[in-house]
Amino acid sequence: MCEMLREKTSMIRTLSTASPEHRVARILLKLASGIDRETPFRVPMRRQDIAEMASLTTETTIRVIRRFSEQCILRIIHGKIFIDSTVPLEHLLRS
Repeated sequence: MCEMLREKTSMIRTLSTASPEHRVARILLKLASGIDRETPFRVPMRRQDIAEMASLTTETTIRVIRRFSEQCILRIIHGKIFIDSTVPLEHLLRS
């Protein structure tokens, strides 16, 4: 119960004060939690769904995901989002 409350408080704090990059990174990390670090993870959600979870517009989320791809934080293949490792996303949240 306490862990759930901590997680919800953290998410509220992120959504209210964080940059769009941090918001999207947190959502992607939450989706990829528990993945095998040796296997690429395909994000099963549309960009619109990620935008709604991060309280952002779809256009902003698309721009952020494109920047992440250009920075090699994730890959976009045929319009699908793949995360090879969560480490770059974790580093982004620490900065």
